[in-house]
Amino acid sequence: HFDTFRVGQYLKKIALSRGIVHIENKIEDFELDPATGYVSAIQCIDQKISCDFVIDASGFSKLLIGKKYQSYWCSFADILPMNRALPFHLPHKNKIELVTRATALSSGWVWQIPLQERIGAGYVYHDQFITDQQAQQEVEQWLGYSINPVKPIAFEAGYFQEVWIKNVVAIGLASGFIEPLEATSIGQMLSQLALLISFIQENHGVISQQNIDFYNQQNAQYWQGIRDFIRMHYDTGRSDTPFWQYMLTVPQSESYQELKKCWLHRTPRDIDFVEHSMGGMSMFSAASWFAVGAGVGVIKPEATSAELYALSPEKKQKLAKYLQEIKQQLAL
Repeated sequence: HFDTFRVGQYLKKIALSRGIVHIENKIEDFELDPATGYVSAIQCIDQKISCDFVIDASGFSKLLIGKKYQSYWCSFADILPMNRALPFHLPHKNKIELVTRATALSSGWVWQIPLQERIGAGYVYHDQFITDQQAQQEVEQWLGYSINPVKPIAFEAGYFQEVWIKNVVAIGLASGFIEPLEATSIGQMLSQLALLISFIQENHGVISQQNIDFYNQQNAQYWQGIRDFIRMHYDTGRSDTPFWQYMLTVPQSESYQELKKCWLHRTPRDIDFVEHSMGGMSMFSAASWFAVGAGVGVIKPEATSAELYALSPEKKQKLAKYLQEIKQQLAL
């Protein structure tokens, strides 16, 4: 639970102490070397900054990889149709909450992330089923008091097929986005940075095209794994509103459907998600898939039957004792 502004200031302080030169300016354009296609300079309003390597962290503006290099956009809108968010702040009541909450509403869900001074919140929805004004009204009716939202955010779930082109690497929102659920963009950004750092260090700064191709491939499969994990959150069988009726008809990827077939007979394993990793790092382990899958009903209790029968008599006794202790604690 971070205050993003304060985190930014903290990291800036560390960077400046290490000799990083910080220039705050507005970018107008980029100069490309006509022979190589590499970015050779960043043109700002009143100065030109020469460069030999660029990290595109331009967020939803997608200035370089998206607009300048026009990398192919792989849309997830057919599988994850959420496309709008209405952010707002909430005051603390009697105490500071210690958990993030995600609560389903008629046309999407609301996040609530507690900070020291306030609760960061927002309604994520599909604008085919609710307007911005209706979204605000629904939140206020749910809370029981008025809110003062900021400007709604429009987005499309997806990622760029190539996030590393020439001497430019897109990181974070400039490379792709799904939606706020599970804070996947933060995790994706950290994994992108970790793999980038390892490539630069292990190659002594001399990167082959094979490494670049591998980076793009790993980034793509990481996004596809996130897509499946987030899609599972909507696989609830709900049909009480037009939006939730619509979600019953929204397609599921072949990879997610294949996992569900396996989970009819057994529980999730980390090996199920090997192809969801980036540089050997996975964002969601089997425990995460199990927790959400069991919660929405995708993973049934019966899926554990074969595994329970396969336990030794000693382990069965140990498990029975443990479950009895849990049951007694819940009864207190």
